[in-house]
Amino acid sequence: MLEDNHENAQLIDQLRGDDLSAFNELYKKYRKALFIYAFRYIKDEEVCYELVHDAFIYLWQKRSGAIKDPNINSYLYSFVKSRSLNYLRDQRNKKLNEHLTSQELAEHPDYELEDHSDTTTILKEALSSIPSPATRHIFEMRFIDEMSYKDIALSKSISINTVYVHINSALKILRSKFKKI
Repeated sequence: MLEDNHENAQLIDQLRGDDLSAFNELYKKYRKALFIYAFRYIKDEEVCYELVHDAFIYLWQKRSGAIKDPNINSYLYSFVKSRSLNYLRDQRNKKLNEHLTSQELAEHPDYELEDHSDTTTILKEALSSIPSPATRHIFEMRFIDEMSYKDIALSKSISINTVYVHINSALKILRSKFKKI
């Protein structure tokens, strides 16, 4: 246990120095256990993979100062647990909203859905602001075509991690675009 904490402390120090090999080693060391942990909460493999990848993306983004404790596994497990519970809450709320909406439509058959053409126009403009065509296409595959990360990676002959990087890049651009609106 002490040896593991010492090794983790070294990996974290290397990670703070932008060492990708340290990141890869932490990824290889914890990905399977984190997947199993997420699967205890969410019985959907794809969602579990995404949660684990999100944990590592967050770790990479916050590498310079987020982790103070060499007990990185507790940090990662806490992240995955929190995101798993958030996912379950969001799914429950989504089902509840769908149920309520379908009930409202059944009670009010004359109800017409409002026009979303302005929103669509804004979204199309925001998507066109993504400078990289590859990033834009991968983002559209994920969120418009609703393809899984794995399917996108296979269809583009790239790694799943590369897909995550493209998605993350596109989301950053879109967030900044929508903050201005």
